[in-house]
Amino acid sequence: AIIVVGKYAHKERGQLILGQDKAMVEVPSGTTLIFPSGTKHFSFAAVAPHETRYLFRQYCDAVVIRWIQKGSLSDAEFEALA
Repeated sequence: AIIVVGKYAHKERGQLILGQDKAMVEVPSGTTLIFPSGTKHFSFAAVAPHETRYLFRQYCDAVVIRWIQKGSLSDAEFEALA
């Protein structure tokens, strides 16, 4: 997840740029973006010198997601129950 905060003109600057998808997305302050950032090339357009924008990026390894999906069991424990 990426949380975007700050004071900037989001309609004019600071857009999310998804190069592979050839898309630009307006990102108002307070937006939380959830997408598989490990599989997408992305960047953010610059904001003006008098503006501020902060990005808080959170990461979760896929191994943790699989462990949760398996009910907090190891691969061996999960296979033994199958």
